[in-house]
Amino acid sequence: MYCNQCGTRLPENAAVCSVCGKTLAAATAPVAPPPAAGPSMAAAGLAQSAQRIESHRTVLGVLWILWGLLGVPPALFLLGFSHFGLPMIGAGMPPQLMRMWPALSGVVGFLGGLALIVTLAHLAAGIGLLQRQSWARMLALVLGFLALLHIPFGTLLGIYTIWVLVSADAGRAWTQQASQS
Repeated sequence: MYCNQCGTRLPENAAVCSVCGKTLAAATAPVAPPPAAGPSMAAAGLAQSAQRIESHRTVLGVLWILWGLLGVPPALFLLGFSHFGLPMIGAGMPPQLMRMWPALSGVVGFLGGLALIVTLAHLAAGIGLLQRQSWARMLALVLGFLALLHIPFGTLLGIYTIWVLVSADAGRAWTQQASQS
């Protein structure tokens, strides 16, 4: 038996606490310490994270695929414009301006190629998330942080990606889900 006021352990038949003097109306049950965060609580947290990831994984994968598909037309336009449009425009230019045209075409082509690579990375992240690939979580997180700069839709996608995939329990849950599939 324990005192309700100070927590001192008392004999079972005590009517008054010997430490604080509180009158004990009825026998009080021993106060058990709170359970330690052992394997069962850790497993419960992991299961909860796994359930949260699973409920958002499909939506996140589809959003990354859609975001990647939106990048295909601009990337192809830049590549086509650098190889076909700029040379046609440059054919009618005075000779002084013709000297800068190959450099301009190279810069536009480089930007188009870079945009195509990033678009393919978005598509790979979406497909990897849908298939529970072990590498997809890290790729989606990197792309999510980069997408924060693409206001407003990229920012929303980046925040959603980070919210779903960033916690430590999420990493363990993702690894567990990826190994099961």
